[in-house]
Amino acid sequence: MALTVNIGKTFDDPLKLEKNITWITDSGTTKNFSCKPTDNCDILAPTLILGYSADIVSNNYVYISDWKRYYFYKDPQILTGGRMALNLMVDVLYSWASFVRNSEGIIIRATLPAPTMIPDSQYPLLTSERRIQNAVFSNPNGYFSNAADSSFILTTLSGDYVPPTP
Repeated sequence: MALTVNIGKTFDDPLKLEKNITWITDSGTTKNFSCKPTDNCDILAPTLILGYSADIVSNNYVYISDWKRYYFYKDPQILTGGRMALNLMVDVLYSWASFVRNSEGIIIRATLPAPTMIPDSQYPLLTSERRIQNAVFSNPNGYFSNAADSSFILTTLSGDYVPPTP
């Protein structure tokens, strides 16, 4: 199965939702590269085999249009016969950025300076059992008057989570 990919470069943090990507172009149009995945292909961390190009070696980002996913790579492997291998890792945030931006959630209260873990009796969360990540959100609808000075906590819970009974 042949795949069509775009190759680019980003300097943005992998944990950043919005990324600036500079794609390899040919006469002003994003260039397509043809490749094939290895036989035992994992869609979240595939290895692609493609023709050698110095442009590919100096970049770090791939879009696979067939799978509608974005990937990071580093340290391309140079193979025999003018080929190279890219070991990819899916960029979950950028691949599903529109879903993340359009998600609704519960905002847990805190005063500034915000702690890294917020106990809230109105929303019982066992913070010691889940990983909590700090995330930065824009404030497009003006919900918070001091949003520029605020921190927001994004909490992800697995589907088997059962909140404690009060």
